[in-house]
Amino acid sequence: MSLPESDKSKRDLTTEGTRFSPDIAVYGIYIANAYEYLIVTNKRLSSGYRWDNTGKSAFCVDIAKEVGRRLLPIGPSIIEVLGERRDGLHNEPIIPKCYEGTDNGFGQRVIWTDHHLVCAKGDIIFDPIVGRPINADLYRTTIFESPVLLRTHVPANEMATYLQDPVRWHTNRRMI
Repeated sequence: MSLPESDKSKRDLTTEGTRFSPDIAVYGIYIANAYEYLIVTNKRLSSGYRWDNTGKSAFCVDIAKEVGRRLLPIGPSIIEVLGERRDGLHNEPIIPKCYEGTDNGFGQRVIWTDHHLVCAKGDIIFDPIVGRPINADLYRTTIFESPVLLRTHVPANEMATYLQDPVRWHTNRRMI
């Protein structure tokens, strides 16, 4: 699969709010592969984060694992997105702007308690609701109705282990 004609200009590895450093250019094939997956997944999730062909809810962790596999040679991390703390105990819900007015299948707006995505090289976010790589600071303040917190869920140095066996990785983390 190749990039659509309208997206060929993005091959210079420039994304909104981010200019990739020269060392990233070496890994361009991995970024292009993840970018293609984001484009396809973004289109499939256009109806309220539901798979268009089945109507079932998509699971962001599974999508993040697939993006992580595609970016593994450049050291990705899985990031958890959370709303701001409201009372010291609970986080505000996060509401993606791209699904405004979209029914979640239960007659309600798409609202999450958390969301998982991939971050590469410290500040490049790969999330299918955006459909392209985006700078973390820009993502944090523009994709949801209110600013969000980004917290590392799976560090880059543990990603390969996590992708091999996520259940064992979580079990081992709890024992530390």
